[in-house]
Amino acid sequence: MRRYLKPLVVSLTIALGAIPATRAASAPGVESQFLQAARDLDLDALTSLAGNASRGDIASASRGVLMALHGEDAAAIRTLTAVASSKQASADVRFEVLQTLASVYHRGAKFVKSAQALKASLALRVGTPEDVASTEAALVNDALLAEAAPMSAMVSPSADVHITRNPLELPTAAVHIDEEVVQAVLDTGAANSVVSQSMAKRLKLRMLGDTKGSARRGDHRLAARFAVADSLDFAGGKFRSVPFIVLDDAALEIETDSGKHSLNAIIGLPVLRQLGRLEFRNGSDGETLHRTSGGAGAKRPGNLLLVESMPVVLVRIEGGATPMRMALDTGANRSVLTPLATSERPELLSQSTVRESKSAGAGGTVVDSATRVIRSLSLDVGGSHVALKDVYVAEPLARCHGVLGQDVLRSGAGYAIDFESMNVELLRAGG
Repeated sequence: MRRYLKPLVVSLTIALGAIPATRAASAPGVESQFLQAARDLDLDALTSLAGNASRGDIASASRGVLMALHGEDAAAIRTLTAVASSKQASADVRFEVLQTLASVYHRGAKFVKSAQALKASLALRVGTPEDVASTEAALVNDALLAEAAPMSAMVSPSADVHITRNPLELPTAAVHIDEEVVQAVLDTGAANSVVSQSMAKRLKLRMLGDTKGSARRGDHRLAARFAVADSLDFAGGKFRSVPFIVLDDAALEIETDSGKHSLNAIIGLPVLRQLGRLEFRNGSDGETLHRTSGGAGAKRPGNLLLVESMPVVLVRIEGGATPMRMALDTGANRSVLTPLATSERPELLSQSTVRESKSAGAGGTVVDSATRVIRSLSLDVGGSHVALKDVYVAEPLARCHGVLGQDVLRSGAGYAIDFESMNVELLRAGG
């Protein structure tokens, strides 16, 4: 029998201090509802609880979590800080609030504040052993990163950048890091920017701390060091004191049928988010990133959330009534579903097969001889329909139903990621 060989699935999703939402909602009544809604990212339930006048602490906690999910960081910090210091709020509620607060500080590169929130959550002595272990690991990372000054940015109103595709079909662009020009992957799935150890040495980045922290790819932990670039200039943005995860060179080598490909530099979410609206457009002269900033009108709920430090798009699958959460990963060449999607929508497996899969990312390549493959799938992204074939049900990704990769994003004339209006759209030709 001929062996089936699938295209390599590449996903560079890299996170620091991702906190699993495994806590059991043991508190009675409305507290239990809040803890469950926060864990499940249930926007409707959180919105309903936010209007609960009888429990001010729960209403405020719900509003704070919603603000964090919608990327309203300054308002979320004010609201969550007030709940964290409230004597009315229970230890379980404050734990949830402090964990959310830490993630908001972290994605804003305010690592001293993030570490303080993590310490305060541990002091409450609630949560599962997994919560404690993950929080302690996140605290080690933030304590190391706190040695650097907070990242700052000055962003021009607009800019255009030429985009090239590397052999893995991922978007790359020229980035100035400490006076040197580096061709870097643009990766919304990276919670921090990343460089290989040899690239950090070449750029003479300032290393932080004498000990190692850790980064996560899915359920796997990678040993990591941290460094800071004094300057980073890209797409009209001038950044100062930019933190980087430093991984061993081997962890950033992707092996394909055509050989090994090294990913020496990755620009992650903290930098990309500061640039405002990013439009990746395909034209006669190739692919261009056109970005604008400061042009957002009134804030309205879009289809983009920030779950900790991960952008997540609300996508409708196969005409389902409830949107599913798919991590927006420009560092993934193909879209996949997670077991959470098929557990909630088992009918998706009605026309599926089992095949060998091969997935690669930071930390190495994984081969699975029995991966479930959905033969065809229809997605609705902001009103645009995309038909996919051979969609793999891959490794779990906390609280997400899948990963939205380049096959969907490049299905038309391009795509736009707007971090100001919190919306993702697929662009049409002539639009």
